[in-house]
Amino acid sequence: MLKPYKTDINEIAVIFAHVGTKKDTGNRIYSIASTIINSNAPSQTFESLVRYRQSTSREYYYSKISREELLNAPEASVVFPQINKFLKDTPIIMTLPYQDNLEDIKKIFPDKRIIDLGFAVEFFLPQINSFSPKRLWEHLHKKEHKTIYFTALEVVALSMKLIEHICGNELNDGIFPRSSAIRHYLE
Repeated sequence: MLKPYKTDINEIAVIFAHVGTKKDTGNRIYSIASTIINSNAPSQTFESLVRYRQSTSREYYYSKISREELLNAPEASVVFPQINKFLKDTPIIMTLPYQDNLEDIKKIFPDKRIIDLGFAVEFFLPQINSFSPKRLWEHLHKKEHKTIYFTALEVVALSMKLIEHICGNELNDGIFPRSSAIRHYLE
């Protein structure tokens, strides 16, 4: 994550994947979503369920996706090439690791540079006692979130809100005078 960027960045992708505790034919991902942010074009979004036969109450609790929906979803062998095609030449992926999903995401995108937004939360928002999506959402929106569950696309939107907050507040000299020092050392 801390390797410098040598070229202009015109496009990034924000990705999130819900994962189960057990592998199903080598895969734990059961829902994946992404939004591509491009400085020269409108945002594009991808979202898909992934067939997952190991679904338990835990998965339903975190995502509100029923076992039946997951049994009728397309196989990982269909979805993963689709999302890779969707991302095409997008060089950078940002993801909020949750439920130990970072390694699963890295397997799908071995050639992409993946930035761990969990690290960014720990670095820029150490006052948050937990960086679960619910706690992060409550911190960024300044109100209570009534449920614990989020769809993959909702976590992508939350991740984008986090990036906006860090860039617009934590790295903004007008709000935090220490920002120029942080930017200097991050450079």
